[in-house]
Amino acid sequence: MVRAVALFRIGGLAQIAVVLALAGSRYPTIAGTAGLVAALTAESALLILVCARAGALRADWVGLDTGFCAAALVVGAALTAPRDGFTWAHFMYPFTIITSVGTGLTYRRLLTVESMTAALALTYAVSAVTIHHDPLWNTLPNALTYFANTTVAWAVARQFRANGRTADHSRIQAVAHAQRATEQELRARHSRALHDRALQTLETLARGPWITDPQLASHVAAEAAWLRGFVENDGTEDGPTDLLGGLQELVQRKALIGLRVDLAAAALRDATDRAPDPGVVAVLLDAIGEALTNVSKHAGVSHATVRARMHPDTIEISVADHGCGFDPAQATAGLGLRSSITDRLAEIGGTATIESAPGQGTLIRLTTPRF
Repeated sequence: MVRAVALFRIGGLAQIAVVLALAGSRYPTIAGTAGLVAALTAESALLILVCARAGALRADWVGLDTGFCAAALVVGAALTAPRDGFTWAHFMYPFTIITSVGTGLTYRRLLTVESMTAALALTYAVSAVTIHHDPLWNTLPNALTYFANTTVAWAVARQFRANGRTADHSRIQAVAHAQRATEQELRARHSRALHDRALQTLETLARGPWITDPQLASHVAAEAAWLRGFVENDGTEDGPTDLLGGLQELVQRKALIGLRVDLAAAALRDATDRAPDPGVVAVLLDAIGEALTNVSKHAGVSHATVRARMHPDTIEISVADHGCGFDPAQATAGLGLRSSITDRLAEIGGTATIESAPGQGTLIRLTTPRF
């Protein structure tokens, strides 16, 4: 639409050049006429430049242009010989008829378009009647031409914008579809790699004589079964959506590797009015699982406690142990505190606080919104 306005302006200026070339003698004041044409050319160039740089039609500049053209209509009428007022020699009339298309293309509200068009048409009619004594039977049809041009331009621009929105929506859908296809392909590739390497190794270890500890053998078998389900589902995991059930399952899994977890979650059992969001549940279970894994690997104890509390808008779960503890300020990335717990909670608007000291055990408190 910016290009359309630019081409209309150039067409209007070309029309003025043709009129001056063929009927230059009809302008009593040559210097004044040349000055008006120069002003029109400069103003048109500035308008096109501003809109081109903005990449859109600037409503404020088009409004100023309408006022400028209205003033130029009066000046043009004064510079044209009275006997030529109602002919094409009064070049400001055809010029503003052509350039008024920009008003229809710019403004989205039809009332605004018609109001600005009325100002332009009224200026033309008054100058034509008072300066050139143009008869009403000629002035009125000429004035109505402005409304025809701007209204049609407004309707066309409205359709252009609607088509643009439709195209944008289709493009967004196409990009989303391509992203989903890429993600599915990536998951399938990862699933094949897991199946051919990690899963085969786990299942071989679970069936063979290499693991003599019954608890560890049971844990490896359980992990192999989980991984097979994960792989067969193309790399997607349908985790539990119930927080209490997920915690109970997590406690059972940790028991297979010798970590006894006391679960105090009566608050979850009693809170039946508003279930936590499944996304929140998944993040909490992952973070709690990582915290319990850290107990097994680093705390030097085989016992931990998980407590859950429900508040009106938040969920608070703590994981505590009486192990060797550590200095949180000196924690290494291997503890998984940042990537697997703190960052995970932050993604859903939650927080993780860690209280620990060497020889004093560890308390990790997780707080997340319920929705």
